Amino acid sequence: MSAPEHYEQNTDYDIYAPGRSPQESVQHPEYPPSPPPLSAAPYYLPNVVAAIAASVGIVVGSVGPWASLAWATANGATASAWWQGKTTLILGAVAGIALFTLLNRARTGSGTRWLAPLAWIAPVAALVCLLIAIISIVNVTSNSHQFVGLQVEWGLWLVAISAVVLCATASVAAAQVSAVTEGSQAWMRTAIVVSALILLGVALFFSIRWIIINNQPTGSPQPSISPTPTMPVTSPSTATPPPQDPEAVAYQQLRQIASDDRPFVSAQLADRWVPQLSSKRPGVVDEGVVWNNALTLQEHLRLRQQYPGVRLLWSGDWSTFNAPDFWITIAGVTFPDSAGALWWCSSHRLDDDHCYAKLVSTTHPIPGSTAHNPRLPGTDGQGFAESYARCNPGNPAALMARTTKSLVVVCQAGPANYYYRAVRVSDGASIELANAVRTSGGFDVTNPADGTRREVRPTVLNIISPGGHVDSEPMVEYVSI
Repeated sequence: MSAPEHYEQNTDYDIYAPGRSPQESVQHPEYPPSPPPLSAAPYYLPNVVAAIAASVGIVVGSVGPWASLAWATANGATASAWWQGKTTLILGAVAGIALFTLLNRARTGSGTRWLAPLAWIAPVAALVCLLIAIISIVNVTSNSHQFVGLQVEWGLWLVAISAVVLCATASVAAAQVSAVTEGSQAWMRTAIVVSALILLGVALFFSIRWIIINNQPTGSPQPSISPTPTMPVTSPSTATPPPQDPEAVAYQQLRQIASDDRPFVSAQLADRWVPQLSSKRPGVVDEGVVWNNALTLQEHLRLRQQYPGVRLLWSGDWSTFNAPDFWITIAGVTFPDSAGALWWCSSHRLDDDHCYAKLVSTTHPIPGSTAHNPRLPGTDGQGFAESYARCNPGNPAALMARTTKSLVVVCQAGPANYYYRAVRVSDGASIELANAVRTSGGFDVTNPADGTRREVRPTVLNIISPGGHVDSEPMVEYVSI
């Protein structure tokens, strides 16, 4: 019996080369070939990239404006009452993080067991965002007939469109990932997940819609209309209702706002001094504009968003107004005297044309119910007209004075931030000094160039040199705000 043949291993032979013998291609059954490293990213990479971009769109749209009315806008994730925008912002960020993690795990081949769960996070988040966007759009558009000028803004549309794109692309990517990682069982699981998403969407739609409806303020009950017995209906009417007059609609909205605000004003603001921001009625000409109810409504809503606790009054409901048919806008902050309300006006850089002190009451007489920041002839809220002794736009005058030689103004650039300007009447020489300081008697300011100090007092302007020499200018007119 011949000895068994021995075959030397040829290390130079490529076992994967074509033309190898069948015996060489057979491997031992106890050692099955190991699968190649998973790298499914090429299969769904375009869908994941598109889904990530859609997630960014949801985030951007969530912080953008969702609705606008006249000059006022409401941003989705920053307006205090819009919890929907905060929800879509969080969901968009979560979807983007999940997709980014999915992309990187598939590229590295690590943690493949978590690829499918990660992939399905984005479609669920997109579905919730889409439902919130749809309900919010319906909610805004359904109220546009009650609020003149109310419209959906680009932020809400961007959330809705991005949510559709995210739901579609992320679902396709999730199905592709499941097919790669789970094989034949992926399609059954995909069908189950899609069915669950549909059921979840229906449940969320009705839940969110119910929350929004129940969070809306209940309007005044409408009188019921009974059919007239003597006028039977013979056929359904196909005539469309006539369009409503914008002025009439704005008037009704103003009346409703004033009626809703009156209990709070009576309980919290009455018989106290408040800053009055506006008084308008149809036909009044102010700032070159002939005002009507629609413009008054727009201005009031803008002020309501800009300042704290703004309320609307109908002057005929109160005893301290000399005309019964004005819409009055006041800030909802109270002071024991008029000086506090006037200080509020100055601190908010509002001149006397746009803010003064008012006592709101149903018992106090008209005399003594109004106080204005004092003015000098030829001045306004920013100082002397057509003169260098005048504050920069947006900076109210805290002090205005006229001496025997100069025009002086002290301007407020911010809280406890003042600057001094003066013009010599004889030759027009001017000076501006920063860091003026309010004192118990007036204002002090020092010229850093030569150390000269100026003291502005109700009776005199003292200019004191570093050596102690005092040049005094007697005060002719003086107003401190």
